[in-house]
Amino acid sequence: MRRVAYIIALCLLFMPVQAQKDGKMNVKATITSITPASYPSMNGLTDFYLELRNDSAFVYLPYIGNVYTPAVSNDGLRFNEPCKGMKTRRTKKDDGTEATFTLRHDIVVYKFRMTAYDDNTFCLYMTPTNAQSCQYHGEWEGW
Repeated sequence: MRRVAYIIALCLLFMPVQAQKDGKMNVKATITSITPASYPSMNGLTDFYLELRNDSAFVYLPYIGNVYTPAVSNDGLRFNEPCKGMKTRRTKKDDGTEATFTLRHDIVVYKFRMTAYDDNTFCLYMTPTNAQSCQYHGEWEGW
């Protein structure tokens, strides 16, 4: 009996904690800096954001990096699309929540991993299928 209780306790300890059971959230992340893969970081950015509303993402991000396959549209990283495969969990250090999801815009699939910390800062990793990845930092509100 003790062994069964121990195994259940271990399973509960290592299970990811869901921030939202249905994968829907309302959060706006305001971008203040960007760290491209092959270029120097830029700080002091304004007017750029990623907003998650229910099951959709509203993207207005800067991009610096090498593009391997140009997309057909010329609107850059300014679009809104439904999120696919949204998963959320508490971070290992239990100091924030991590969300992962993908977006498809034209021919490009964007993979996002956002860690929103309890002190209202965040780190966002964006990896497109046609270009180099970028990392963004800033402040968030909502959830």
